[in-house]
Amino acid sequence: MLQAATVAARHDHAVQKRLSMEIILVIVLVLMLGGVAYAQWQRGVVRTTGPYALDEDDTNRSAT
Repeated sequence: MLQAATVAARHDHAVQKRLSMEIILVIVLVLMLGGVAYAQWQRGVVRTTGPYALDEDDTNRSAT
């Protein structure tokens, strides 16, 4: 009986460790995605056109 309890405790610990690693991985991936988005925005790759344009020239253009 003691051996079964030890195996169950080890299994629970392994599951907890795996879940915490998955959470850390998701957080790291979200931070990396945010970093790439910020870098692209700073480069000027991400641009907004229309009434919320970042450049004044874009606000004066017509849609034709």
